[in-house]
Amino acid sequence: MDYKNSLTILVPLWGRFTETLRMLKHMSDVKMPFKILLADGGGNDHKEKFNKKNYPDLNLEYISFGRDNNIHDFMVKMNKSCQKIDTPLTIMVDNDDLLSVDGLIKGIKFLNNNHDYTSYRGDVHCVFGEKSIYKQPTRSASTALDRFIFPKDGINSGWHDIVRTYTLKTFFEIMDSTKTNDLQLVFSINRYWHTLYGKSYKDNTSPFYYHIAGNSLVWDKGLYSPTRKWFVDEAFVDSMGINISMVYNLLNKKSELSGLDGRLIIAKRILSHLAELNGIEAKDFNIVDKKIVESLVSSYNYDELVLSTLDKPNKNTTFTLSGELPKILLDYNRDKTKIIELLK
Repeated sequence: MDYKNSLTILVPLWGRFTETLRMLKHMSDVKMPFKILLADGGGNDHKEKFNKKNYPDLNLEYISFGRDNNIHDFMVKMNKSCQKIDTPLTIMVDNDDLLSVDGLIKGIKFLNNNHDYTSYRGDVHCVFGEKSIYKQPTRSASTALDRFIFPKDGINSGWHDIVRTYTLKTFFEIMDSTKTNDLQLVFSINRYWHTLYGKSYKDNTSPFYYHIAGNSLVWDKGLYSPTRKWFVDEAFVDSMGINISMVYNLLNKKSELSGLDGRLIIAKRILSHLAELNGIEAKDFNIVDKKIVESLVSSYNYDELVLSTLDKPNKNTTFTLSGELPKILLDYNRDKTKIIELLK
């Protein structure tokens, strides 16, 4: 397989038209060689603007899905978009951020050479501020259960990892079929879903993804409960039911867990971590125990939907690159100089 056909850049859209133009100009300027799929849920059809005629140097596809009126509409859009992807790897990108071509090639090469890894992420770096957003290290434990751990300060997002596409397809298909309208659930499971399929490599010192802060569509917009308040959200128990069912059934299929005891292990790990983030002390753990029981009961309601996806055969689980990869130069200063010029 030619390296150019190994990766799809999936960009969910909802407004921010100017930022999309900026992102596509940058991709044209740096000669982005990979497939680009724009999945638009903003309600306006921009196919006359976002097409190969206007961007002849890009392998660009644009799909308008109508308007995302709620989070489930967003999940429907993401599921349908993922089902169209035929490359073995995918990365999700926000349309106000920019990418390093060489950083992507480095990740593709790594996943080509390491079939036991299902995700890769280089440095998610702030253009202004000279800092890395994510700090957590590689997860290389041999079993999914040992990779399913919660650091005290939480787990970094998996939204901008290069992942094996089949893991992303299962994720959004389940989010769609369970009809969740809880964005915090989506963000939370995406942090570790891909690590349940395989190891996850993190290189927090290598140019990869450039974040431009200041125009978030979701941050502080009231679209989801922050992690520290999620515990008391009215949607929490059902969301935990989906969460527990997904993790338990995937690990059960891997023969790492079974029965009520296995399901209880998953529930306790998730809920104890959230209780700690919410400042619930040990003396009040009867509150947590009640949530565990309620969530466990809820999880059985979602098993059939979850298994209907997990039981499908996975495609393109591995790939082999052919030919010689281009030489890469990983250089923050070069990348950021171009980006700052673009922003002027």
